[in-house]
Amino acid sequence: MPTLIIKHRVKDYGVWKPKRDEIGLTEIGVGVKSDDPSMVYIIWESNNLAAFDKMLRDPSLAAKMEEAGVISKPEVVIIN
Repeated sequence: MPTLIIKHRVKDYGVWKPKRDEIGLTEIGVGVKSDDPSMVYIIWESNNLAAFDKMLRDPSLAAKMEEAGVISKPEVVIIN
């Protein structure tokens, strides 16, 4: 099953964490970089990479991320 690793900066991890959207994904873990608490890492598994890609291209995602306090463009790595 493909594993997705996403990282991005947030204004406040405590505000961001409850607001994140987990549409169609199985979360393995989430946390912050030990020396930089604004850098968030999320690890998901997905059997449907097409659905994940669709979520990333959803025009409403940018507004949701801004509301949650995301302050950088997400970087995504997919590993098998």
